[in-house]
Amino acid sequence: MKPDSRLLCHSVARVTEEIFAIFHSPGLSQAGSRRQRCHIRQIAMYLCHVVLSLPQQDIGQAFGYDRSTVSHACHVIEDRRENAALDEILGVLERLVTVLSTVAKEGRHG
Repeated sequence: MKPDSRLLCHSVARVTEEIFAIFHSPGLSQAGSRRQRCHIRQIAMYLCHVVLSLPQQDIGQAFGYDRSTVSHACHVIEDRRENAALDEILGVLERLVTVLSTVAKEGRHG
């Protein structure tokens, strides 16, 4: 796994966390909070695979999970895109991740 891939995965996770922090409900229970963190991590994995075209194995290594966990996350998020509100947020995140990727590429070549 390239160090750039690990950095990109961690950057995507951080951006995803920040976007979802905007929608955070202060009254979430611990269980809800754990569920929310899992959902955010699944979205970040999905974005790394779909937008950055990173191999699931590399994404799993960056997040500390197995490739099958990344595969599951991608399927879960793809299925949830039917929710219009989530799909809209994912669209915003996809554009942000594309910018991150472009900046990372220009940094390596410029």
